[in-house]
Amino acid sequence: MQGSKPIRRRVGIWCDYGFTLSPAQGIGVFVANLARGLVEADEQLEVILLTCPREPDAYRELARHPSGRIGLFPGTEHGWLVNSWLQFTQACYDLFGLANQRWLRVRSAARKAVVPWLVRHGKQAWAGRPDSLILLGGLFLLLPPLAAVLWLCFILVQAALCIFKSACFPLASIDRLVRRLTAVSDNPSANALAARCDVWIVPWVNLGVPLPRPAILLIHDLVHEHYPAAFSDPAEVVRLRSRSRERAAEATLVACMARFIRDSDLYGVLDLPRDKVRVLPLAFPADLPQLELGEVEALLPRQLKRPYILYPAGFRQYKNHRVLIEALDELRRRGFSPDLDLVFTGYDALPAELGQLAVELGVLDRIHVLDTVDRRTLAALYLRAHATFAPSLYEQGSFPIMEALQHGCPVACSDIPAFREQCAGMEDAICWFDPLDPASVADAIASITADREGVRRRQAEASKAVRHRTWSDVAAAWLPVLDEAIERRAWQNQLDRELLAPWPARPLRVSRVSDRRRVLVLSPRALPPVRWSAMATLLGRLAQQLESRASFEVAFAIAEDQPDRELLAEAPVLPCRMNHLTRLEAVELLGVERAELSTWGENDFVFPSGAALTALRADVWLVCNPSLPLPILPARPSVVLCTAGDWVTVSNRLASRNLASGTLPLLRRAEAVVVDHHGLARELQAWSQGLLEVEVGEDVERLIELLYAAIVTAGSRKAVLSVIETRAASA
Repeated sequence: MQGSKPIRRRVGIWCDYGFTLSPAQGIGVFVANLARGLVEADEQLEVILLTCPREPDAYRELARHPSGRIGLFPGTEHGWLVNSWLQFTQACYDLFGLANQRWLRVRSAARKAVVPWLVRHGKQAWAGRPDSLILLGGLFLLLPPLAAVLWLCFILVQAALCIFKSACFPLASIDRLVRRLTAVSDNPSANALAARCDVWIVPWVNLGVPLPRPAILLIHDLVHEHYPAAFSDPAEVVRLRSRSRERAAEATLVACMARFIRDSDLYGVLDLPRDKVRVLPLAFPADLPQLELGEVEALLPRQLKRPYILYPAGFRQYKNHRVLIEALDELRRRGFSPDLDLVFTGYDALPAELGQLAVELGVLDRIHVLDTVDRRTLAALYLRAHATFAPSLYEQGSFPIMEALQHGCPVACSDIPAFREQCAGMEDAICWFDPLDPASVADAIASITADREGVRRRQAEASKAVRHRTWSDVAAAWLPVLDEAIERRAWQNQLDRELLAPWPARPLRVSRVSDRRRVLVLSPRALPPVRWSAMATLLGRLAQQLESRASFEVAFAIAEDQPDRELLAEAPVLPCRMNHLTRLEAVELLGVERAELSTWGENDFVFPSGAALTALRADVWLVCNPSLPLPILPARPSVVLCTAGDWVTVSNRLASRNLASGTLPLLRRAEAVVVDHHGLARELQAWSQGLLEVEVGEDVERLIELLYAAIVTAGSRKAVLSVIETRAASA
């Protein structure tokens, strides 16, 4: 795998999403081009593509790159027999999945058809319509034999399934054995760990497992936020929203390829911090082949007899195929000549809605829907197209625009900010149109037809500067970002080692850069979504009051497995985890005076790794719902908040050893304990045998006032805890 120089960096690109991203379309095209560019830009860099174990051959051709520094993981070096077995089992799994999907569709369709039918005829029968009464009466008479038939069918289906599972058991056992012996896992996280990459590029946000670290998440767009109706399944929209936020929070850096996406989506929708976002360039795809004239004619589908407008994009609402169909009708009504066809790719048939529209407008015979085409056929389509149109309503950018210009095909595209940015420097040569106006699209087609050769020549001249940018240039822009991600993770690893290393170790030195008092709001464990939303609202309002009324600086340290941490937009949010720390490590690492050890009855603590420096720079900690097996290291005066959401949990487990050893010491040392329910206050006071002074705020306003007062006065009165002075380094 390695070239003449030693490998200095190993970059992984995540392509396993339950299937392997196809190098022939969409994001897979970007992956293939970037992988080539990276190994050509740096001779000491190796690229590993993490592929689905059941689809190991998708990037086999790319792995034969002359550099020998593009590899696949899991590898395909297990031999013909094992690879054939994996492909066979993949085909079986796909077949079973397809059969199950079809069955679910049939069952759903039957349910959607039968239930409304029964409701409709039931209402009509209730209203006294004789036909409905007769129909329902006959159905009632047929119900016993129909139930018997359905019961018999159910028994037969269950018996067939049992026989099928029994027959497949040996095959499933062999498959598990083969995967164990060849170390091929279906778990992408385990495979990513085994690949031992220095940094990961994750090119698609729809990933259902936590990111490896360090990782650069590439967000192309957030279609699900702007056009949720483009997805047939509402659950998919919810899933994408959750995953985009979780993966963005986990990523070391987040990248995109357009300032428009950065501003509208990364800053606007996800509200990511500015120092975490990078905008990287894009280049013309380098994998489309150059074809001879004879090859073009051989590759073109036979049904394409007339000049055609090409739009190679999947059928999604925001892709806006509809306006091209309406523009075709507009041209026909104008008596436009020559007659033009439309060619779409990616699916084998028009969606029902577009098909119905084409029938109503009488242009169905002018529309050709090709299935997914390979890159050679796509190149042939560009070379023979009258023009390529991109009528999208929302995009990061469009590969078809670049590919068409690359093959000398005139281009017209919708006048949206993303395309204006992508075509910067070519604005006067590109044909722009209003994507919501079929007449505007028809005008663009007529404009290109009137001077097709002139349009093609002007666009070729204007795109020279962009076409000269190679994927090696793009990779050169990626390299410092990859290094930054590695360095960021290395710094965090070093901090973790300093906090968690065995004694003795180098002390952590903390310096202050501001005279303002600081508050760290610590939520050490993940909360359910509803409770977290309420807690985030409460903490956000409290942070605003602390900053406006008392000039406090507020920071949040939130459990790293807490989804939707971005709900807290009022102050910096740091993901953290509670790691074990001994008394000796506290002395050596955090500068705690040895005399303080005598006041502590515990030998072990937890401390918020990931937010360590922020915690030590704070003057006061606000700890929320601290159900922990060990007490938090008492390095600062603390105020504790317990909410009714934890009332049942605390009440039921209050006497358990974990909470007694973790929560009670924290509550006893706290300068104030604030709860939002009188029942919880009585429970805590009884449990602590009257040692705790608990303040109750039963509404949000009162709760905020109590917390505000407790934080402002923390440290100004004699506290149970002696404040620990850390060693200060010179600024």
